Amino acid sequence: MSVIELNNLHYHVDDADQRLHIVRGCDLTVNQNESVAIVGRSGSGKSTLLSLMSGLLMPTSGEIKLLGQSLTDLNEDQRAELRAGQIGFVFQDFQLMPAMTALENVMMPMELFDIPNARARALDSLGSLGLAERLNHLPHQLSGGEQQRVAIARAWVLNPKLIFADEPTGNLDQHNAQAIQTRLLDIPRQQEASLVVVTHDPEFAARCDRTLELIDGQLVETQR
Repeated sequence: MSVIELNNLHYHVDDADQRLHIVRGCDLTVNQNESVAIVGRSGSGKSTLLSLMSGLLMPTSGEIKLLGQSLTDLNEDQRAELRAGQIGFVFQDFQLMPAMTALENVMMPMELFDIPNARARALDSLGSLGLAERLNHLPHQLSGGEQQRVAIARAWVLNPKLIFADEPTGNLDQHNAQAIQTRLLDIPRQQEASLVVVTHDPEFAARCDRTLELIDGQLVETQR
């Protein structure tokens, strides 16, 4: 069963007197329980492609199916509703709320969508990532690795069908990066979820089930 389908996807932006083509006819299927890495040079459009896949951006042309729904058939509110509770995001810059504790940050998405047992689920998610002693710490009181684990707990706690991770280990040292990579790769195995990750790290990409490179706006599957 597929969780993402891209069919002849195009995306461009107009800048002054020129048109910049970022995505040019991409095709991709991501299956349930699959981990997929997207690599490519800086500025190649990887983060834009991730935003298109998740419905945060809409394509110039082509079709995106997310969890079986054609995103072009949905308005912005409907796309947000589709993501709610089913899609998790892990960002390179963590995007934690600075005035909220680790526990409150993880509880927040559940409270937004009235998901029951928010506190118990957040405690379990943080505990599974070794953060049981850091529940009441604010983000600035946590190390970079701890902040990223809070961000993963926030994505993980919803038991999503799909997690998008954009350079999730780009700001971390090698030890913390490898630990975070392992946690992310545990998700498809433990939660029957899929993982799509943008990364510059070839070792991380090699640990995923598949690796695709974005070259001149097109996805090319790399050989193992």
